[in-house]
Amino acid sequence: MILEETRKPRQLQICIAPCKKGDKPGPPGPEGKPGPPGPRGPRGHMGDRGPRGHIGPQGEQGIQGPSGPVPTSVFGGLINLESANMTLRSTPERVTFSSITPSYGLDFRMSNRLVIEKSGTYLVEYRLSCRTLGVSRMTLAVNLNGEPIEQATTVRRAGLNDHVDMFGTAIVTLKADAVIDMTIAADSLVAISLAEGVSASLTLVKIADSGMQM
Repeated sequence: MILEETRKPRQLQICIAPCKKGDKPGPPGPEGKPGPPGPRGPRGHMGDRGPRGHIGPQGEQGIQGPSGPVPTSVFGGLINLESANMTLRSTPERVTFSSITPSYGLDFRMSNRLVIEKSGTYLVEYRLSCRTLGVSRMTLAVNLNGEPIEQATTVRRAGLNDHVDMFGTAIVTLKADAVIDMTIAADSLVAISLAEGVSASLTLVKIADSGMQM
């Protein structure tokens, strides 16, 4: 008769004993890998504006632009800015001017007269301011080649010590080399006084090229 030994399996028991006083901890383990980046945070507030910087040096001067067009119009005239006394008679006397106004296309080679360089239609403006020293009927006229221009003639009657302002405008057609001046006359002997300032003026402005020549 054979007898079999019945064996029970052994149970493995692990006992973790507490560290005894005086035992040293082991060395630290290796550093772990960095984790993934976190989500992006919100945008921060805008900072304060910084102070204004210094002004930089001036740049180089640019090249000069092209010249402007040459004026095609004709304008200018004569003006008196000085005091003067005149004695008027029935014979017209030419008005004296002291200065030339800014002009283009006019010839001033003749004293107290304008010489036309370009034919055309012109606007004529004329004026004379004075104080009379007697009673008279005065005639102020713009003349073309020594002859009064009818539409550029003004008549005034003045008394003793009156201030008289005579003026007018006219449109006339002139040809090259025409001579323009201004005269004043009176029907009786009378003296007038021109004060300082703009006491007399004669101005021409060309307004057209065409027109019947005078």
